[in-house]
Amino acid sequence: MANCKWIDDCDFFQNRVSGSLLLDEVYKQRYCQGDPSTCARYQVGEKLGPKDVPADLFPADVHLVQKVLHAAA
Repeated sequence: MANCKWIDDCDFFQNRVSGSLLLDEVYKQRYCQGDPSTCARYQVGEKLGPKDVPADLFPADVHLVQKVLHAAA
């Protein structure tokens, strides 16, 4: 699987939202370097554009994707 196309520019990691280096590394391995399509940030970014992904949306927050997309509509 290829790395996420936004791996170098993701605000989640730029702004250290999780507050944990260990958690960041787990997220990067699972979502950024594993399967980006399972990342909530990636899913929202694909629909709205990467700059419109909420800063506090965690990669594992897939249960919030539809809510974010609906709110943006």
